[in-house]
Amino acid sequence: ALEVRVADRIYTLTPGQPVYIESADLTAVQTQITTLGGSLSTPAQPGVITQGGTGGAATWTYAVSASNDQGNSIESPTRSTATGNATLTSSNFNTIPMPATQTGQDEARSFTHQHPPSLI
Repeated sequence: ALEVRVADRIYTLTPGQPVYIESADLTAVQTQITTLGGSLSTPAQPGVITQGGTGGAATWTYAVSASNDQGNSIESPTRSTATGNATLTSSNFNTIPMPATQTGQDEARSFTHQHPPSLI
C-alpha cells in the first residue's frame, strides 16, 4: 500500500481497492504518486516471436505491459507471427521476447490478441 498525505488527510492506496479521493485533493494525490512511485511508460514492442515444436499457419498477436505497485502501463505496440501452431501446448508454443525492464517495474505481463478477430 502507498500512503499519500494531503493537508490533514491521509489516503492509503492499495492496488485493486477503490479509494474515495476528495476532488480538491486529486491533483496533489496524482503528483505524489508519480513522485513517490513513478509512472511506467509504454513498453517497447515485444521482440520477434519464434515457435517451439511444430509451427503452422495460425496468426498470433501479442502485446506486453509493465506493472508496479501503482498499476499497469498501457499495452505496448503489438507483434504478430503468422507461423504459429493453431493449438498452443507445452510442446507447441510461441516464445515472446520481452522488452527491456524499466526503472520501477516489478513485473511484465503479456497479452494475446485473438486472430482472426471475432465480431462482437
